[in-house]
Amino acid sequence: MTKKLLIVDDETEFANFVSSASATFGYDVEICHDCASARDILDQFVPDLMVLDIVMPGEDGIEFLNWFSSQSFDAKVILVTGYNPHYMEMAQKLSSLSGTKVVTTLQKPVHLQDLRDALSV
Repeated sequence: MTKKLLIVDDETEFANFVSSASATFGYDVEICHDCASARDILDQFVPDLMVLDIVMPGEDGIEFLNWFSSQSFDAKVILVTGYNPHYMEMAQKLSSLSGTKVVTTLQKPVHLQDLRDALSV
């Protein structure tokens, strides 16, 4: 069975970087550049793993994570940000309270080996 990866990140270059790195692990990948698109795609594409950017225009990753955790999804989550690490701490606390399985957090710029380690879950 093919594993599914959903990438939610407004930076096209980073999303493509994650997608390329995931090829090693045989993921079926979908990329969304905003949370509204991610909500829409989740009707047809249920991921095993999600890479979620915390800071995005419009609805941010923390708001999306709050919504995601209230749904019946069982995906593991990798949180990423290029901004203040305190965003990451807040997202981790919220996800632990909601029961979302955050496997790791990554600070941009992300090193390829760190990303591969995170994707190997």
